[in-house]
Amino acid sequence: EAQAFMQSDQVEEADSATMASWVDMTSDLPLLRAQVQAGAGRFEEAVGTYREIAMDDPNNIPVKQDLGAILMQMGNNAEAVAVYEDILTLPGLTGNDYYRVGVGFYSVEDYGQAGDAFGQGVEASPMDRDGLEMWARTLQLDSMYAEAAPAAQRWAELDPASQIALTVWAQAVNSGGDAQQAGE
Repeated sequence: EAQAFMQSDQVEEADSATMASWVDMTSDLPLLRAQVQAGAGRFEEAVGTYREIAMDDPNNIPVKQDLGAILMQMGNNAEAVAVYEDILTLPGLTGNDYYRVGVGFYSVEDYGQAGDAFGQGVEASPMDRDGLEMWARTLQLDSMYAEAAPAAQRWAELDPASQIALTVWAQAVNSGGDAQQAGE
């Protein structure tokens, strides 16, 4: 109703200060509607709303991330992957953006693209412990042992108390054929 009112002739009767206030208050309504639809389990409607928002603002990374997550929740993995691939083409991605995209790829077991996304995230945020963990684990799952070992080593150096980091590092080194280093 608020959006319909904002598009009506009645809005023009308001003074400029009131109009500016109304525009400001209603600017987030489409996103709020999409979030409420998703929260209520009305995924098809939420996808439609998120797509509308993304069309109006094609560089809105959080909107596209949410769209990808909902598509995945619906089991539309191919569409979700396409959304995540699109996100990777956008400028200004942060380490967290790459991480969320990596989780999306990881969820559909696309470990190659997940590893690339996590790696880019670690490049953007080198001290991101979670990014390092997911990068190392993903590379290991993708049998990229030569790349997994240094990633796991960085993770272990950042979090030296993590037995899991040390285990992933040893497994990656061992799978890469260096039993001596794995033992160390």
